[in-house]
Amino acid sequence: MSFSEQKWLDALQFADGSTWKEIPRGKGRLLIAAYPVELAEGNESAAAVYKLALERAGIVPAFDSKRGLPGMLIRPVVFQDSILYVFMSESGTAEDVDVTDRITQTRLTFRMPAQRARMVLLSKKDGRVLARYGFEE
Repeated sequence: MSFSEQKWLDALQFADGSTWKEIPRGKGRLLIAAYPVELAEGNESAAAVYKLALERAGIVPAFDSKRGLPGMLIRPVVFQDSILYVFMSESGTAEDVDVTDRITQTRLTFRMPAQRARMVLLSKKDGRVLARYGFEE
């Protein structure tokens, strides 16, 4: 991990010289980085820390992705009979989306324009697309 403008951040560490701690606390664990990963160049460091935290907590993502989408928020909302996927791009460029819902095994692939949002409603019963919003028909 590197910091371009905040050179002093590269020197932050705990007393034992480490930059990462996992501390047991009650029934869980505290995960502590000696530096603010959100200030690192790129999103990879923050994404790795958040992914590790979810894994340690036993949380399985609702979908699989073929590749990372750092400029994209993908939010599945599970209802009784359906799953609503909300895709929001904060990227300055178009991105290829390729995700597979874990419940229905439905694969969603499309090109997401920059700075746009799209929604897809899936049937939990058979995985078919019930409705779409934000796609050019």
